[in-house]
Amino acid sequence: MANEVFDAFAELGFRQAGMHPAWFQAYRETKIMPTMDGSFHRDEDRRVWQDAVDRYQRLHLAAGPPCHPREFAKWRAHQAMAPLEMAVADPEFGLIVLEWLRDRTDNHRARAVVGFLSETEDGQELVRGPERSRDRSGGSPRRARGRARRTAASEPI
Repeated sequence: MANEVFDAFAELGFRQAGMHPAWFQAYRETKIMPTMDGSFHRDEDRRVWQDAVDRYQRLHLAAGPPCHPREFAKWRAHQAMAPLEMAVADPEFGLIVLEWLRDRTDNHRARAVVGFLSETEDGQELVRGPERSRDRSGGSPRRARGRARRTAASEPI
């Protein structure tokens, strides 16, 4: 029962983050995901997970290959922001998150939240949202995303 609840929560997270379905299918099959720094716990985990992504791609050609760096960024952002969203909804959980943030030496979730927020340039992307921000070249976000799609490598992470 607990595994079913966790899997449902994971699926919701993947959908909320707008992630490529190959990543969710790889998780569903293997119960493996990259760590917050993009690595895997073991080389075998990386191979098994990548095999599942490749299998999805072969069966669903219309979905196109995932851009692993972009998918990892979505997953990492969701993992960092989910505790904050939960803290807003549940004040008791909010107190737990505050404790995480006070002493983040032994808490990977707190390090993820702080790292994500500090890496976001001046917090502007979080405040304005991606549709209103501009890329560094001065182009529109839509053009920047188009360029990224055309040039993104679909190599494994």
